[in-house]
Amino acid sequence: MDIDAGRQRAGAWAMRSEREQRRQDEQQAAQRVGATPAHPFSGLGNAAVARAMLARNPATFTPQGYEEAMAKKAEFMDILYRRRDYRPSTGRGNFDVTYDAKGGRLVVTVRCHFNFLGGSESDYPDADPEELAWDPKASAEWKTKFMELVSAKWSNTFTFHCTKPWWEDLKANVQIRFVEDSKDPHYDLNITKIPEDEERGSSVTAPKWWQDKGKTKFDSEDLRPHDKAAGTQRPAVHEAGHMLGLADEYPIKKGKKAKTAAHDLLVRTEFGHGVARKRDGRVMSNGEDIEPEHGVTFIEALRVVTMMKEWSFDAKPPTPVPTELIDGPLPKPKQDPLAPEGPEVAFA
Repeated sequence: MDIDAGRQRAGAWAMRSEREQRRQDEQQAAQRVGATPAHPFSGLGNAAVARAMLARNPATFTPQGYEEAMAKKAEFMDILYRRRDYRPSTGRGNFDVTYDAKGGRLVVTVRCHFNFLGGSESDYPDADPEELAWDPKASAEWKTKFMELVSAKWSNTFTFHCTKPWWEDLKANVQIRFVEDSKDPHYDLNITKIPEDEERGSSVTAPKWWQDKGKTKFDSEDLRPHDKAAGTQRPAVHEAGHMLGLADEYPIKKGKKAKTAAHDLLVRTEFGHGVARKRDGRVMSNGEDIEPEHGVTFIEALRVVTMMKEWSFDAKPPTPVPTELIDGPLPKPKQDPLAPEGPEVAFA
């Protein structure tokens, strides 16, 4: 009996040793073929997982910090932020800014004084006199169409998002308003009457730092499309961009010193690249395409008027706020039927 018992114990020990050796061999083989390691959160309860995820977020959650942020946000939203006669850092542009946090709107207002001028007979010797003179109806129509055209074209193109933790739902949809104001304008608009289908060339002169207003040179044909080298453009839409603080983006004329666009630095700061100087469909070149880069003077104004730098062209995911946490096993993840399966290891 003693001999048989000894043999049984020896056999059991050998079997355990064999199983242990096989287990070690399987582990080593799995490591060699790159088996997926266990998830770092496996085995943790829901509360522990939530705490671990919050720890990875730069805005570490504390009840006191969250309550303070919400209180400051409520105070922020109770204020209507205004800035009159804002001048962008581009050295161009002149407008009023109002940010309504509750309404989620950034209203940019350009006050315009319209001055209608008769055309020159020396410039158009073959024109009839009435082609070079404004009548009250024509000037009133041009004024109305100009304000409607440029306001609509530049509005609802940009929406900025707050990036402060727990303030991510705050937005600023940009609304542009060109309005008439003869007493205190941002710009004097000088509009010359020229014959139909003629082209004269338009421009905007920004106000100097000591001046209250700038001035523009338009003509009666600036509301219709003009064929350009690389697109079609209504000059009024392009010139409105100058009144809002942007520079030309088409190439410098031959013989002139090459230089970057006035809004190049703002674009580099926001997007990591400069302003391309070429002829294409962009609104500040030869077309009417308004790109994200054309909103840099507006986001700059928003940061100034709110005295807050945490604004972005891109929305940020909401900072997590933990709800009531209950410890327990993590739910078993569902297998993706399209996911690749782990390699099989065969043993002889």
